[in-house]
Amino acid sequence: MKTIRNRAFLLALLVVMLFGSCELFESFKRDLPPVIQLYNSALQRTNKLLPNDTLYVKVSGLAANTMYEVECLDTNGDPISSILAESDATGVIQPTALWYDIGFKWDATLNSGAGGIKLASDAELGLSAFEVHVKTLDGTATDFSLDFFIVYNTEIERPQPIVMAGELVGGVFNLENALDAGDTLYVKVANLEKGLPTGQTYATVNVVPFTGTNYEDGDPIDNVYISMTMTLDELKNGTAIPWKGGSVITSNTPDDRGKAFSVIVDFDNNGYFNVLKEGTANYYLDSIDGNGVAGFIIRQPPIVTAQTVSLNLVSGGIFTYSWQNYQYDYDYRDTFRKDGSDTKVAYYYGVGPGVKVIWNPYTYYNSWSNDPTGTGLYYGRYIDLYIIKSGGSSAGWTLGADLLDTTILVRKLRLPVQYGCANGLNQQTIWPAPMIPGDYALVLDMDNSKTITNGDIIDDWDRAGVLRIVDTKRSGFSINP
Repeated sequence: MKTIRNRAFLLALLVVMLFGSCELFESFKRDLPPVIQLYNSALQRTNKLLPNDTLYVKVSGLAANTMYEVECLDTNGDPISSILAESDATGVIQPTALWYDIGFKWDATLNSGAGGIKLASDAELGLSAFEVHVKTLDGTATDFSLDFFIVYNTEIERPQPIVMAGELVGGVFNLENALDAGDTLYVKVANLEKGLPTGQTYATVNVVPFTGTNYEDGDPIDNVYISMTMTLDELKNGTAIPWKGGSVITSNTPDDRGKAFSVIVDFDNNGYFNVLKEGTANYYLDSIDGNGVAGFIIRQPPIVTAQTVSLNLVSGGIFTYSWQNYQYDYDYRDTFRKDGSDTKVAYYYGVGPGVKVIWNPYTYYNSWSNDPTGTGLYYGRYIDLYIIKSGGSSAGWTLGADLLDTTILVRKLRLPVQYGCANGLNQQTIWPAPMIPGDYALVLDMDNSKTITNGDIIDDWDRAGVLRIVDTKRSGFSINP
């Protein structure tokens, strides 16, 4: 009898301990501090990035479905770039681009006084830490940061080369992400102080169509559009790439306006993208401008507008690329399911269900600015975007309308844009599922004025690029019940 009572006591004690442990675990889990994780364009986690890469940020341990501001600050604490992003149902802001073309400085003297960006030197970057700073919109509930560094890694056996597409203006190489018909493409490579790989006397420069995917170590360099060889001096000084059909980018045969490209420099000339020499950890070989985001695009002719610019922007994210005609289908949508089950989902890359945006960098308007929105030495630019209820009329939108008007505003976000592409951005989820059924439009506030003004981009088109009217109002997309 005593043995049975002891067993019953032990069983009761075990149950109490188990429930107590669960409660302790839940308490511990709730009290975990937020965590910032940084990634390069290959989505490799790191806090040391190469100049001209893209900085991605992931934040976990946040409150669920809450808006946060994430800033990138320079070594003096001045802002470079910023995003407004919403955590998902698990309290995570999935990997999001925060700073394109990292390590470049704004120089107002470039481009004949119009301003441009140039690569900061190793000495200028030094060993000072940049910072990613996360806070709630009121700055009270959550406020924390993480340091990172921009490094050339010149002390290793062969540092990773830095490939840059651009153009020559007044005899000076200018990094340029957006070119026009009539321009000449130049390619320049930095970080080559240790020369070409052993046994090589030249490198092969390949211009390849950008497909929206990442090149990984060992991938073949396929579907090359233009290829030429360059000596070490030609790479270091910057050399022109003759375009198909002539020395400059043509507008007839072929007409490559509205297309995007990457530049891959094959230093061991074997037709494969080899990041590291086999069997080594510090001997870098090939490099690329345009991994995950385009290296450069060729724009359409400038538009002339007296009011807003209509463009397709809202997408399901399941876009495809045709090698036959070098054309994209960006999966621009008119309707979505409210659970997002008809949109792209790739949890490995942090892409959940919901409405996506794929910005259209090929169209441009002369009044759009490329000036930095930050106040420090380094270049960064962002644009605020608004999802609003359908509005306006077939005649147009009301200029001066307040985008923060709570009767029309659904959500406001902020995303960075690439230099030279005032409306250029990689794919992002702007409205995570579940969404609210209704009819909506997306506004890119190009001058960050918080109102609808001349030159603002509004997705009020249907998939075919025709004005979409729903119940007498302009609407770029609808969420079905």
